[in-house]
Amino acid sequence: ADLVFEVKRQSESRTTVVFYAHKQILQLSAKGSTLASLSHDCDKSTPVPIEGVDPQAFRQMLYYIYGGNIAGAEWKDLAKDLIDVADRYGITSLKIEAEAWYEKHLKITVDSVVDTLLYADQKNCFLLKEAAMNFILKNARQVLVSESFEKICQEPSILREIREMDTTNNSHGITTRMAMLTKLSINELRANLHGEGHRWAT
Repeated sequence: ADLVFEVKRQSESRTTVVFYAHKQILQLSAKGSTLASLSHDCDKSTPVPIEGVDPQAFRQMLYYIYGGNIAGAEWKDLAKDLIDVADRYGITSLKIEAEAWYEKHLKITVDSVVDTLLYADQKNCFLLKEAAMNFILKNARQVLVSESFEKICQEPSILREIREMDTTNNSHGITTRMAMLTKLSINELRANLHGEGHRWAT
């Protein structure tokens, strides 16, 4: 090995996990990635510091780059961490596979859908984003009155995508209602629905 990575989950952590690697393999198997570019000017005597990454996810990413087949249990347990590390270091194929596993095993709820959607948008995870949007369209009334809906109101581009998706699908018929309600404040929204006889958590 001619390359050393020192990985910490948190910057203030005293625990560092060391991984050895080979520049040539990274530059061939992960060509064009951020991880490969990090290795150019480093050698074994100058470790590459990695912070804010789950060490086990980093280990699995290296294993994947070296041609290893990640076990199903690892995919299931580390899917989100693998999305994060693959997105950060530009390992696109790993990110796509991890996203598929994460979406398959994720149970989206009214309470979690907004955070899931915002996370998917931030990481450019289109499969996960579609799943979250479909959930919102199918459960529009509950989502519209949820505590977390205000986060979506602050993201006009996401609101526009939801409306466009609903118009394209032409199956849920909530576009006009959502367009109207999302112009209201959360308090106005709840007052509006209260007038229709609906209840929600305060």
